[in-house]
Amino acid sequence: MLDDLSLHILDIAQNGIAAGAGRIEITLAENAAEKTLTLTVGDNGGGAAVPERLYDPFYTTRTERIVGLGIPFLAQAAELTGGRVTIRSAPGKGMTVTALFHTDQIDMPPEGEISESVTLLAALNPAVEVRYTRQT
Repeated sequence: MLDDLSLHILDIAQNGIAAGAGRIEITLAENAAEKTLTLTVGDNGGGAAVPERLYDPFYTTRTERIVGLGIPFLAQAAELTGGRVTIRSAPGKGMTVTALFHTDQIDMPPEGEISESVTLLAALNPAVEVRYTRQT
């Protein structure tokens, strides 16, 4: 299971890279007044023809396994805080996954080691431009 936000970031970004992305943009935006945290991971990869299917744990485009649990786990984590996940995607134009979390909820997942995850992502994929922005 993906226990913290840094692992969700790695999962979504790696899926984008597997779909041919040359650029990954990660944004973590905290709004203290509204007690929310918004995680956005976007790419310029292949995109998904039917992004609604990505919420289905039994749907995946990968051939090495028959389940795709990353988005469903992220959606569950966000929903446990009263938040939600939205996906924008177009074939050939990439995909953007946005997760809204309410930080004052007991089920808010920990952030984890986001800087280490982003560094690892960039180091293991030198041909991919990785951008990370933290907003408060």
